[in-house]
Amino acid sequence: MDVQKHTRRRFLTGSAGATLGAAAVGTAAGMQLPHKGTASAAPSPTHHTPSIIPFFGAHQPGIADPTPTNAAFLAFDLKTSTVKSDLVDVMRAWTGLAAALMRGDTSADTSLVSTGSTPGKFTMTVGLGGAALDQLGIKRPPALVDLPLFPGDELEVAASHGAVFVQLCSDDAIYLGGAVRAVRAAAKRVLRPRWQMNGFRGAAASTASSNGRNLMGQIDGTNNIAVSRASTGGPVWGDAVSPAWMTGGSYVVVRRFRMFLSKWESAGSSTRDSAVGRHIPSGAPLRAHKESDRST
Repeated sequence: MDVQKHTRRRFLTGSAGATLGAAAVGTAAGMQLPHKGTASAAPSPTHHTPSIIPFFGAHQPGIADPTPTNAAFLAFDLKTSTVKSDLVDVMRAWTGLAAALMRGDTSADTSLVSTGSTPGKFTMTVGLGGAALDQLGIKRPPALVDLPLFPGDELEVAASHGAVFVQLCSDDAIYLGGAVRAVRAAAKRVLRPRWQMNGFRGAAASTASSNGRNLMGQIDGTNNIAVSRASTGGPVWGDAVSPAWMTGGSYVVVRRFRMFLSKWESAGSSTRDSAVGRHIPSGAPLRAHKESDRST
């Protein structure tokens, strides 16, 4: 078998794929939306404990925080009659909900699913897709463009795109399930659910000092960018950008792939190493010995 003809894409397909690009809004996001009253956020910052991540900060939580064990990604469409003030109401409701759930207050979860559970480093991150901005007559940031169709993609339209994006993370799957219900309930008057995708990592993901493996056996996250919520600018945070409401924000791209694991596992170790460009057992680049070694 000629291993040079195999790439990781040959073992992946977008046939069940979702594709979405969204702007995780910055602290000045309200400048583009009409103000009415005050946001129902928590009245004061929460002290950090092992299971609680602070809600308040220069940037949204869930971007530079420890890798969670479980995650849920939700996409919504705006209902046809939705106007800016409607979206303001949803954002205010979600602000209060996120602040409460992140400090362990599950009273907003009327499903009672999360009652008795701990936050497990719960975070909630919200982004606006180009479709939302277009419908509301708000100019898109230059970087927020619709993703093109990539080679091999067989996208399901109903499982792709979306106007509003929400990322929910927690080490406690039950707490996360209750949060999903609460987020949907708070937005049902204005937003229509489009798709949901769930993800997971190993149980030690949020505390381990090394990168974990994905279902292809590959060490995942080797070249992830190191960033903190206290930093500004750089490759992650929008700093002094246009429009002003993106300052302190970021961007997210979601892609879903179907893995052909049986084909992958039967391909042979040399083929898998060549497809990834790294030795699967160690995570080291080809012709290297350690995961942290530079590619040659």
